[in-house]
Amino acid sequence: MDGTTGTAWFDCLQLETDKVANRYNIIANSDFDQTSSSLPVDWTRSATCGSSDIVINSASSGKPSNQSLNRMQLTGNMGAVKTVEQTLSLAGNAGDVYVFGAWGKGRSVPLTGSSSAKFAIELGFINGASEEWKTLSFNEDSSYWQYVSGAAKASAAYTSIKIRLNYSYNANTAEFDAIQLFKEAFGSDYSYDSNGNITQQKSSDGTSTSASYTSNNLTSLTLPNGQGYTYTYDSKHNPLTATSASGIGFAMTYDSYGNATSVKEGNDTTYIRNQASYSSNGNYLTGMTDPFDNVTSYSYNTTKGTLSSTTLPNNQVTNYTYDANTDLLTGVSAVNDGVTYQNTYSYLNNSLLSGITHTAAGGNVSYSFEYNPLGWRTATKVGSQSLLSTTYEQSGGRYTGKVLKDVYGNGQEVSYDYDSDNRITGVRMNGTLRYVYA
Repeated sequence: MDGTTGTAWFDCLQLETDKVANRYNIIANSDFDQTSSSLPVDWTRSATCGSSDIVINSASSGKPSNQSLNRMQLTGNMGAVKTVEQTLSLAGNAGDVYVFGAWGKGRSVPLTGSSSAKFAIELGFINGASEEWKTLSFNEDSSYWQYVSGAAKASAAYTSIKIRLNYSYNANTAEFDAIQLFKEAFGSDYSYDSNGNITQQKSSDGTSTSASYTSNNLTSLTLPNGQGYTYTYDSKHNPLTATSASGIGFAMTYDSYGNATSVKEGNDTTYIRNQASYSSNGNYLTGMTDPFDNVTSYSYNTTKGTLSSTTLPNNQVTNYTYDANTDLLTGVSAVNDGVTYQNTYSYLNNSLLSGITHTAAGGNVSYSFEYNPLGWRTATKVGSQSLLSTTYEQSGGRYTGKVLKDVYGNGQEVSYDYDSDNRITGVRMNGTLRYVYA
């Protein structure tokens, strides 16, 4: 304050290392950089913690580079509670959603089948003697640094929140760092019935979609705008109708194999309909009839299950040929106004498409494709003219998976910048930085 009188309050101060503002982390001393006699400020250890349950700062292999060396160490004891927790003066109501998470590393005993061993971060909604806890367990099979994150939804009003790092009734040691807590949901929140069906999807903007079921069949769906659909089914759980509140919807019929034979869109008096027919064994689609009664038919090599030909409503036939050993498509041909049009396909190692030749009255056009040893496409050409060439990064003779640049047939070059996590941070056009991601 400068040049004024009165009282002002400040909170949630942030200093960002990048170009965007992140969500505010409610946890105090979340990285354990503030200590007193090797104990973390703003955190409380359980009474059974000892001299080795402290903040340590020695080098740690695999620890994320953007974190300090400080982290909380808890030494396991198969007969003792080992926790460190922080109480936050946050009050709220049922339905509040928090997202919490942490980095952890440990040599835990198996957690499965044990009612006591813990290697987790926990969030508790506290209201007097009432406590509601959400637990996120780390993977006990890994001894490397790992990250867990999840959401907790309050089922009742609460007067405070606790965040707890728990390594109780365990062996060896565990380390924790970068504890996070945000009062908001990321993405969407889902509710389920006892059969695992989604009954509600609530977005972070407060809008929701709800659903109801009968015998695990979706029978109604209500959208955020209040509109919705109702559904009916046959005895085999095939949907028969889907109807909106205005009476517009869909009606479906099926054969004895469960293949859809007709789909009608509209109402009882005004509608459009598409129909389908199948082989006698129900395995192959043999015909499609559009709303104008135009029929497209299909024939197959039933021994191999490949499509042999397609006949359009104007009787134009398209034929398909395949490799006798691999069943890869080798040719597509059709005759239109007395002119034969044909595409032929070739492959590398019986898998990667290496060439396409288009034959028509005006001559042939050939496309070719080249690959690196991992099967990643490196070049696309028409004749001898390059359309696109792609360069991948190599380190120690191995491909890292990063695309360094794409060069197009007109000479334009697009190259990419990456951060230490192999995420694209910049796109360059002919060497000039055009787009930045943060």
